[in-house]
Amino acid sequence: MSDIRKLCEVVCANLKEQAIQEWALKKANSPHSKLQRKWQQNTNAFPSRIELSYCKMKR
Repeated sequence: MSDIRKLCEVVCANLKEQAIQEWALKKANSPHSKLQRKWQQNTNAFPSRIELSYCKMKR
C-alpha cells in the first residue's frame, strides 16, 4: 500500500512541476512580458505602469 502512495506522490509532484513550467512559459510569452523585454532592450529599464497603460490604449 505504501508503494502505491509513493507512486501517487511522485506522479502528483511531476504533474505540479509540469503545470508550473507551462504557466511560466505562458507568462514569459505574454504580450506584457514581450513589451517589457522590448523596453528593457531599448532603455535598460522597465516601463512604468502609466507607460504600459498608454501602450495598451494605443492598440
